[in-house]
Amino acid sequence: LEKLDLQGTIEVGEITVKNLKSTDIKLTIFGKDGKIKIDPIIASLYQGSLDGAVELDTATKKPVISIKKSLSSFMAGPFTADLLGKEQVNGIAQFDIDMKSTGLTPDTIMRNLNGKGSFRFNDGAIAGINLGLLLRKAIAKINNQPAPADEPLKTDFALLEGSFIAKDGIIENQDLGLMSPAFRVSGEGKANLPEMSLDYLVIAAVAGTAEGQGGKGLDELKDIPVPVRRKGPFSDIEPSIDTQKLYEMLAKSKVEKETKKIEQKAKQKIEEKLGDKLDKKVTDKLKGLFGR
Repeated sequence: LEKLDLQGTIEVGEITVKNLKSTDIKLTIFGKDGKIKIDPIIASLYQGSLDGAVELDTATKKPVISIKKSLSSFMAGPFTADLLGKEQVNGIAQFDIDMKSTGLTPDTIMRNLNGKGSFRFNDGAIAGINLGLLLRKAIAKINNQPAPADEPLKTDFALLEGSFIAKDGIIENQDLGLMSPAFRVSGEGKANLPEMSLDYLVIAAVAGTAEGQGGKGLDELKDIPVPVRRKGPFSDIEPSIDTQKLYEMLAKSKVEKETKKIEQKAKQKIEEKLGDKLDKKVTDKLKGLFGR
């Protein structure tokens, strides 16, 4: 590669790389003194469009590869099915990445991957987890009730987005956001690419109406953030809830609600008895008392 001196274009009708299929590829390539640049890279990928650039520097002791790519409006379901062997998420997706690595084989490049990126999915679903069913099962266990009937393992969403940083093949995300008819979700965690494993914590809050997909029967969880952990290999990630922690949160919520009711009734009775005799000074003191 160091002796290459080239300039040209490459066009491919259809290609499969690491089980990912792409069509209508066009590359413009330059190479000299061990440095190869492919810019732009244009292709159709899963009904979306790919636009990017790749640079390879083989003049160094360890070859350095730089990748900048924007993948827009593609179908995430078939993409993740081909990439991971199992559909993990679907919807209309957007990815932007700016990465660097060393090495020439896919496995070495993955282990040495560093950089950043962002993602956004619209109108889709996360496969393998039904958040509403998971929460209802936890509540049933706490209340010693029969477990609810099984439902399809997916959680619908209107929007799923976040950003990530890669360091030595480990992808870390701290700002996951998911919006759905029934839930508001935040999350953070890590994906280990060399080991193909995930360790991720999701904090789910039931939306005010709790009437959307999966939200029925979750009224008592309103305003209570519930931690859900997903941990394991990409091929078999099992979500779990700490039921003891959830029980403590439910008990605390009930105490707070009952205390508030008692305070409101006491305040109402005092105001009814004193009526117009309450001057502003006394009212302020009562407010301070109930505030404590």
